[in-house]
This record gives sequence, structure tokens and C-alpha cells, in this order.
Amino acid sequence: MSPKYTHAIVARISEALLESGPFDLKLAKRQHEQYCTLLRDIGLDVIELPPDDMLPEGVFVENCAVICNGVALICRSNNPKRRREAVSGSTNEEGVRAVAMAYPEYPVTPIRVNGSKRLKYYVTMAGPDVLCVSKSAPCQEIVKRMEREASFTYQKLTLPEETAANMLYINGTIVHRSPTEIPDAYKTLKEKIDIPTRNINISEFSQYSSGLTSSCLLLRRWKSIRSI
Repeated sequence: MSPKYTHAIVARISEALLESGPFDLKLAKRQHEQYCTLLRDIGLDVIELPPDDMLPEGVFVENCAVICNGVALICRSNNPKRRREAVSGSTNEEGVRAVAMAYPEYPVTPIRVNGSKRLKYYVTMAGPDVLCVSKSAPCQEIVKRMEREASFTYQKLTLPEETAANMLYINGTIVHRSPTEIPDAYKTLKEKIDIPTRNINISEFSQYSSGLTSSCLLLRRWKSIRSI
């Protein structure tokens, strides 16, 4: 059963992100504002953190933390420019052990991902028990590795464009990229998906991230928490 999210944590774009490479800063900020508005429209309480020039890639908040069942695990990036965002250090193997210790109620299995992209760039959830993947060779290789290790069989939604696989599934609604970014996948989604969908253009501010998932931390407010 998918969790019912109540809040999303985001961070505004810092001008220091220009250090990552050339892009249209004004357009990126406008797209990010639209991203936050969409999250609110879905029904989430959006907590916006201010931009910090000491954290060029701070807008990609999901890359440095995991939140599950009321427990937040803060990670230390191997990128020196991102280390101020976190409080603990680990190697990849140590990271796997840290996740397993933080969430003992879940089995934790490491999946090797070659290259610089993260796992969620290639595989995300498209509904309860449904994985969204792409037809790209790297993605299909990752899916094979996951299927070899898995004890549960997931349904798969396979999309043409590699970037289309990164989507958000929030409280029964799928959030995916705009038709101008993923024209072929957009047609597939319209044909195969029978639950509410929303699309948004993140072409500019997502250039240096995994996509939609990188820019928010989703969480559910627990009754034991008085304030966030």
C-alpha cells in the first residue's frame, strides 16, 4: 500500500547552480515555482527552504536524504560542494548498511548503476506495484538486475524516452514531464494510464539532476509529530 503523503520539502534555486554549467536561470526559477505550485495543487503542504549560494545543487534535496515511516536518513555526498547539506559520511557500501539499519522492517538490496545517473533516473513508481522504466539499454539492464534479486513481481510501464521513466506517484496521481520533453512517452501514458496525471516542463532546472524526483522530499505527517 502506498503511503499518503502530506508534505513536500523543496529548496529554491540558488544562482550558484550556474557553476554546474550554462542554463537559463530565470526560466529554471520559473519552472521550479510551477513545480511547487503543482505539488500544492495535488494537496501537499510545501515547505520551501531558502536558496544557499554555498550549496549550488541544494535544489536537488532528494539526492541527500531518505524519508520513510517517520525516519529521515541524511547522507553525505561524495561531491564536496554538497557535503554541507548533510551531517554524516559514508561510502556506497556503508550507505547500504546505513539504509538497512535505519529501516530494519524492509529488505535492502544494493543494485549496481553504471555511469553518473542515479537509480531513480531509470526506475520510479507509477502506481501501487507498478514500476516505470524506459526502453534504453542501461535501464533494461538495471531492471534485469532488480528482477533477479526481487522476491516480488512488479508490473512494468515501459516508455520510449529514457528521461520519461523519472516520474512522481503522489497520492494516486502521476506527475510526469511535459509532451514537449517526452512526446512519444506522453502518447503512451495517455493510452495506458487510467489514473489522474499531471505534466510539467522541467527542461531547464532538471539538466543537472535525475528529474522530477530529485527536487522534493515527500513525507507523511505522523500523529506523534506536533510541528514540521
